[in-house]
Amino acid sequence: TEWIELDLGQEMQVSKLILYPRQGKVGFPRAFTVQFGRSREALSGIATYTDVQPSETKGQTIDLYSVIGYPTLRYVRITAHTLGKPADDEHAVYRLQFRRIQVVPPVFEPVK
Repeated sequence: TEWIELDLGQEMQVSKLILYPRQGKVGFPRAFTVQFGRSREALSGIATYTDVQPSETKGQTIDLYSVIGYPTLRYVRITAHTLGKPADDEHAVYRLQFRRIQVVPPVFEPVK
Protein backbone atom coordinates (compact mmCIF):
# COMPACT_ATOMS: atom_id res chain seq x y z
CA THR A 1 0.00 0.00 0.00
CA GLU A 2 1.31 3.43 -0.94
CA TRP A 3 -0.17 6.80 -0.09
CA ILE A 4 0.34 10.48 -0.68
CA GLU A 5 -0.74 13.17 1.73
CA LEU A 6 -1.37 16.81 0.90
CA ASP A 7 -1.09 19.59 3.49
CA LEU A 8 -2.98 22.60 2.12
CA GLY A 9 -1.26 24.88 4.63
CA GLN A 10 -4.51 26.06 6.17
CA GLU A 11 -8.09 24.91 6.55
CA MET A 12 -10.28 25.66 3.53
CA GLN A 13 -13.51 24.54 1.93
CA VAL A 14 -12.97 22.19 -1.00
CA SER A 15 -15.56 21.16 -3.59
CA LYS A 16 -13.51 18.57 -5.49
CA LEU A 17 -10.14 17.10 -6.23
CA ILE A 18 -8.95 16.33 -9.73
CA LEU A 19 -6.23 13.69 -10.04
CA TYR A 20 -4.26 13.92 -13.29
CA PRO A 21 -2.23 10.91 -14.41
CA ARG A 22 1.23 11.01 -15.88
CA GLN A 23 1.51 10.47 -19.61
CA GLY A 24 0.47 6.91 -20.36
CA LYS A 25 -1.31 6.73 -16.98
CA VAL A 26 1.90 5.37 -15.46
CA GLY A 27 1.59 4.78 -11.72
CA PHE A 28 -2.01 6.00 -11.51
CA PRO A 29 -3.81 3.83 -8.94
CA ARG A 30 -6.51 1.48 -10.24
CA ALA A 31 -8.06 1.21 -6.78
CA PHE A 32 -7.70 3.84 -4.06
CA THR A 33 -9.32 5.54 -1.06
CA VAL A 34 -9.56 9.27 -0.46
CA GLN A 35 -9.59 10.57 3.11
CA PHE A 36 -9.51 14.12 4.41
CA GLY A 37 -9.69 16.09 7.61
CA ARG A 38 -8.67 19.11 9.60
CA SER A 39 -5.77 17.23 11.20
CA ARG A 40 -3.61 14.24 10.27
CA GLU A 41 -4.91 12.36 13.28
CA ALA A 42 -8.58 12.82 12.35
CA LEU A 43 -8.81 11.79 8.70
CA SER A 44 -12.15 10.33 7.70
CA GLY A 45 -12.95 8.13 4.75
CA ILE A 46 -14.85 9.66 1.91
CA ALA A 47 -14.83 7.10 -0.85
CA THR A 48 -13.12 4.07 -2.29
CA TYR A 49 -12.69 3.81 -6.03
CA THR A 50 -12.05 0.62 -7.98
CA ASP A 51 -11.30 -0.09 -11.63
CA VAL A 52 -10.38 3.54 -12.29
CA GLN A 53 -9.43 4.50 -15.87
CA PRO A 54 -8.84 8.27 -15.82
CA SER A 55 -8.68 10.49 -18.86
CA GLU A 56 -5.13 11.77 -19.41
CA THR A 57 -6.46 15.25 -20.17
CA LYS A 58 -9.47 15.52 -17.84
CA GLY A 59 -8.15 13.39 -14.98
CA GLN A 60 -10.29 11.70 -12.34
CA THR A 61 -12.65 14.03 -10.47
CA ILE A 62 -13.42 13.33 -6.82
CA ASP A 63 -16.54 15.28 -5.80
CA LEU A 64 -16.46 16.18 -2.09
CA TYR A 65 -19.94 17.72 -1.81
CA SER A 66 -22.23 15.96 0.66
CA VAL A 67 -25.65 16.54 2.18
CA ILE A 68 -24.08 18.94 4.68
CA GLY A 69 -22.23 20.95 2.02
CA TYR A 70 -18.56 21.31 1.18
CA PRO A 71 -16.08 20.04 3.75
CA THR A 72 -13.53 22.26 5.44
CA LEU A 73 -10.19 20.49 5.49
CA ARG A 74 -6.45 20.91 5.59
CA TYR A 75 -5.18 17.40 4.84
CA VAL A 76 -6.00 15.00 2.02
CA ARG A 77 -4.64 11.45 1.86
CA ILE A 78 -4.90 9.22 -1.21
CA THR A 79 -4.14 5.59 -0.41
CA ALA A 80 -3.54 3.28 -3.36
CA HIS A 81 -4.71 -0.32 -3.02
CA THR A 82 -3.85 -1.38 -6.59
CA LEU A 83 -1.23 0.54 -8.55
CA GLY A 84 -1.30 1.12 -12.29
CA LYS A 85 1.32 0.01 -14.76
CA PRO A 86 5.00 0.84 -14.18
CA ALA A 87 6.99 3.23 -16.38
CA ASP A 88 8.62 1.79 -19.50
CA ASP A 89 12.11 2.35 -18.06
CA GLU A 90 11.22 0.63 -14.75
CA HIS A 91 9.38 -2.53 -15.83
CA ALA A 92 9.09 -4.11 -12.39
CA VAL A 93 8.86 -0.99 -10.21
CA TYR A 94 5.37 0.11 -9.21
CA ARG A 95 5.01 3.61 -7.79
CA LEU A 96 2.07 5.82 -6.93
CA GLN A 97 2.38 8.75 -9.34
CA PHE A 98 0.31 11.73 -10.43
CA ARG A 99 1.15 14.46 -12.91
CA ARG A 100 -0.86 16.93 -10.85
CA ILE A 101 -3.48 17.06 -8.11
CA GLN A 102 -5.84 20.01 -8.34
CA VAL A 103 -7.71 21.19 -5.24
CA VAL A 104 -10.84 23.10 -6.28
CA PRO A 105 -12.66 25.44 -3.89
CA PRO A 106 -16.44 25.87 -4.19
CA VAL A 107 -17.73 28.54 -6.54
CA PHE A 108 -20.63 30.43 -5.05
CA GLU A 109 -22.93 32.30 -7.41
CA PRO A 110 -24.14 35.70 -6.21
CA VAL A 111 -27.82 35.83 -5.27
CA LYS A 112 -29.83 38.08 -7.61
